[in-house]
Amino acid sequence: MRKQNGWRRIFVGIIGVSVCGGVALGADVAKLAEELRAPVLVVRREAAFQLGRIGKDGKDAVPALIKALDDSDQQVSSLAISALANIGPDATEAIPALLEGLRTRRDRRSRDRDRQQHLMRAAYALSKMGPMAVPPLLEALKADDPGVRQGAVRALGAMNPGAAAAVQPLIARLADDDAEVRRESAEALGAMGASAVQSLADSLS
Repeated sequence: MRKQNGWRRIFVGIIGVSVCGGVALGADVAKLAEELRAPVLVVRREAAFQLGRIGKDGKDAVPALIKALDDSDQQVSSLAISALANIGPDATEAIPALLEGLRTRRDRRSRDRDRQQHLMRAAYALSKMGPMAVPPLLEALKADDPGVRQGAVRALGAMNPGAAAAVQPLIARLADDDAEVRRESAEALGAMGASAVQSLADSLS
């Protein structure tokens, strides 16, 4: 009986720690979301970084992370993108903001390297959003802005095999006016494997 009581105390203790841990995590996420609006730069950077580490359990911070995409500091906005990518399908409400951020005319980055890194991060985040991201990404392939088209192509290529519906639209992008969009489209189709290659061969025959 004493031994059974001992195990019972241990079991109850484990449950208590788990519950308290969940409460603490929820409180941490709320606090970090609030800190994304802090006037002190290092506080905003650290909050975005920590939310990225928390991953999918940080889904309650998605609205704050969407606002952080427009932070005046590039590091904060980049960390916010990474956090949204780690949250994944629970962050689908961020899809319009991520696509909007790909627009060349909105990009504040003066260096081409910075712009390309931002595009890669945003495309990666979009690729982690799951099936719900496919329709808006397909629509983005028709955008006037080449940055949006390029980012959409890269994201769809990274979603393979979840973006099978993108094969024909990507084939059409091989004739895009922008060289980067054409290159990304060819790479995306290559990443999609034999079925995409066959579709491309059929379209050329």
